[in-house]
Amino acid sequence: MKEFISILGGLSEKNFAPYGIFQISWIVLTAICAIFAFKLCYKKHVRRYHLSCGIAMLITTFYRIFILSFKSGNFVFDLKNLPVTVFDILAFTILLSGIFTKGKLHVILSSFNASFGFFIGVFVLLFPSVTESQFIGIAVQEKLNALLTTLIGVINLKCYSKTFKVFDFLMSASIFIGIFAIIETGEILFSLFSINFPCFFSHYFSPSLMVFSHLSNAFPHPVASFILALLFAELSAGVYYTAYRLSTKKKRY
Repeated sequence: MKEFISILGGLSEKNFAPYGIFQISWIVLTAICAIFAFKLCYKKHVRRYHLSCGIAMLITTFYRIFILSFKSGNFVFDLKNLPVTVFDILAFTILLSGIFTKGKLHVILSSFNASFGFFIGVFVLLFPSVTESQFIGIAVQEKLNALLTTLIGVINLKCYSKTFKVFDFLMSASIFIGIFAIIETGEILFSLFSINFPCFFSHYFSPSLMVFSHLSNAFPHPVASFILALLFAELSAGVYYTAYRLSTKKKRY
């Protein structure tokens, strides 16, 4: 089993250099795909895009869980492998927005994917590393999901930006903060039993990403995570409002 996992996951001792050819290639590929998506997507095909990308992201997420759970050759349950980080929730919101194509739920999910989804996808692509793994397949899964998330964000920004409303964004922000609160509370509760639970932004407090590790040094962990969540919300709001301005030419809501 261990040899099979090593082959399936592409186990390698090689570490990708920050902003090396691997990461730059994904950034360039995403930019090219985003241009084609913006030019060729039509509103009547949005459901098809959401379903196909959501299913693909969900499959690759379970691929990651499978590889990390059996990497030693035997099944080892680790909460860190579960899809409960900020970068995994987009697989579910994109898929749900494809399933529920009408009503307020679809509008709110589309608003979430257009603002938070677009920003998170770009964020993962621009930063050199999110997961620490020697498996090439895990690194590809990470970047591929970021690419698909960004594409869905571009499509939603094009198709729905003229009808963006403050209420819809506030509801999508509530989804983001709500999931954040649940995961952070879970981490605190599990820590009482010395169980390592995946934090929403734990990857960005590591010494390899010193910008965010300063937050962790200056504030208690829950406070540092909350500040980073607010930063994500603020920048996502900027994406949302900019798209509305460009599509309607209005100076304000």
